Amino acid sequence: GWRRGWRAPHGPPPLRRDMAQAQPDTLPDLLSRHLWLAPATVALLQAGHRQGELPGALRFIARRLEEDRKARDLLIKRLLYPALLAVGAIYLPPLATWFTSGFGAYLQAVLPPTIVLGGAVLLMFAVLPRLDPAGPLRGGMRKVGALLPPISWLAKHRAVASFAATLGVSVRSGLPIVESVRLAAAAAGHPSFEGAADDIEQQLRGGASLAQALEPVRALSQQDRSLISH
Repeated sequence: GWRRGWRAPHGPPPLRRDMAQAQPDTLPDLLSRHLWLAPATVALLQAGHRQGELPGALRFIARRLEEDRKARDLLIKRLLYPALLAVGAIYLPPLATWFTSGFGAYLQAVLPPTIVLGGAVLLMFAVLPRLDPAGPLRGGMRKVGALLPPISWLAKHRAVASFAATLGVSVRSGLPIVESVRLAAAAAGHPSFEGAADDIEQQLRGGASLAQALEPVRALSQQDRSLISH
């Protein structure tokens, strides 16, 4: 039964081949080998497997992937209006050149910004989704996105939601709180959480409550800390 879904044609062929021959206890290793999964996601799979909660971990990961898709759709909608303005700014002002100097001059004026705009669209929607989630380029793009007003709000709220959800699943899977915090900080994928795991661990080992240990994390409001710690 556990292999049935992977016999469908939408799965990667090498993964489908190995799944047909594998045993259930190798499922986390197979998924992490054939799919580009973030380290926190792989750790959650392994933790769920160790604690006998693999179905729950897979359901959580599936929900996160669906939330990521919805967040991308919302980001596209928010960027649509600025994109239309950019297109207008590229093609409308040089129109006078077409009538005064010919189409060649107009094309020469609009071609460079068209290449830049097309490259940005290609990078965002074709290149970035195929990059290793744990790679330096993907991480650098996340840092840049966290600074841009149209993207920063979405990135922050997604990071907080990912941190809270991953922390909850990790603790329910039986992982120690310190290891769970590290997984949650990695899953957040936001600059505000980078390096926070060490500070949180130090405070927890010093006897601080979870709410107190989370205070240095800038992305978390007091209400966020209260809800997460309970």
